[in-house]
Amino acid sequence: MKFKFSSSKIFNTISLLLAIFGIAFGFYQYNKSPKPVVNILNNEQLFSLKENMPELQVLYNGRDLREENKDITILRFKVVNEGRESMTPNTYNSLAPLGVEIIDGELLKKPEIVGLSDSSYVGKIIAKTTSSQIYFNPVTLDSDQYFELKCYVKNDLGKKPNIKTLGKIAGVEIIEVIYKTLDLTQDKNSKYYLLYGISATIAIIIIIIYMRSTFGELLSEYKSLSRENKLIRTHQDLLTNKFSEEEKKKLQNLAYNLFIKNSEDAE
Repeated sequence: MKFKFSSSKIFNTISLLLAIFGIAFGFYQYNKSPKPVVNILNNEQLFSLKENMPELQVLYNGRDLREENKDITILRFKVVNEGRESMTPNTYNSLAPLGVEIIDGELLKKPEIVGLSDSSYVGKIIAKTTSSQIYFNPVTLDSDQYFELKCYVKNDLGKKPNIKTLGKIAGVEIIEVIYKTLDLTQDKNSKYYLLYGISATIAIIIIIIYMRSTFGELLSEYKSLSRENKLIRTHQDLLTNKFSEEEKKKLQNLAYNLFIKNSEDAE
């Protein structure tokens, strides 16, 4: 008894291999390039007054901020590389240096570095600042490395300042600004676990479909071949018995017709 390796089984096998290869390649490529992200950790007023007090003065450099309808906001943010590849000096664009711009506000003083994943970068992060822009030196940031800044921003009363990113990094289309107080490493691991779970589920479903299709076809072929062998044995048994020539001819025709019919059904 021989089984035919049909074209459908070949197609199913190739599809399964391509699916597994695609999932494995997706794992390998996920966040392979650098991925700088600006994470805003705090954006709150320095003074929080729930009632209007005309006699209250908030002085800065001898000027009353309340009289100017201004406020001071503490803006704290972290620049982190969430990608798998390092950000090296070669990935920075000298014509479009990496930085941030304060929207709806202006810096009162030079930003403070309040956190570093690599202490050797002390004093090497900030390249230059303007009244609303901060540019960074092209320092190397490996995966999950970061630096954190705190800024004092003067803004319109009741209107919080915002941040937009400046500059370009090779292989990065958009430098995101996100608002999270969660640990970024934990958040990134959650993304990985979610991706792995979805991919593993898809792989299991594909394997189950493939196995059902393949074993179903093998079972169908087995049943078909069993029927054919049974008909052949019946035909041979009939020929060994003593029948008249006319009866033998009728039985042969009947067995042959049944054989042809079952062969067509199996196809």
